[in-house]
Amino acid sequence: MNPDFAAVRPASDGGRLGRLRGRVALVTGSSRGIGRAIAQAFAREGAAVVLNAARSIGDARTAAQAIGAGGGKAVAIQADVARPAEARRLVAEAVRAFGRLDVLVNNAGISDRTSFAEMNEEAWRQMMDVHVTGPMFAAQAAAEAMTRDGGAIINIASMRGIDPGGGAVHYSVS
Repeated sequence: MNPDFAAVRPASDGGRLGRLRGRVALVTGSSRGIGRAIAQAFAREGAAVVLNAARSIGDARTAAQAIGAGGGKAVAIQADVARPAEARRLVAEAVRAFGRLDVLVNNAGISDRTSFAEMNEEAWRQMMDVHVTGPMFAAQAAAEAMTRDGGAIINIASMRGIDPGGGAVHYSVS
């Protein structure tokens, strides 16, 4: 059995699952890892899910197909949320796909271990675009789409914002 299929199959729980039936959740950076697990959790709760990837769209499509095979609803949309126009387009396409948006999870992220001494403008800008600028504009578009019925915007962050450790200052700041 496909492990992704089992991961999204609703459990027989006497009706406790499915609290999000009729809701739509968009999870950025959800082709694998934490984002994929978040998308699968929303699907288990009955939400229709929009998965997203900037580059690994094949992985996001595979996850969406697994959710569908498990009885859920999911689509995968390629968009680079580091670019405000693409972040806005992603939200608009999510609304077009399911007619509404109830939850945005800003999860997309990158890692770069460039040291403080070696930091250049491009490395700084890319980190800020993925972790700060894009999520802000995705949240702005999502908030507009959610105004009628309300909703939730969840921003995933790293512990490096609290305990930066050494090295990659741009990662910790973002």
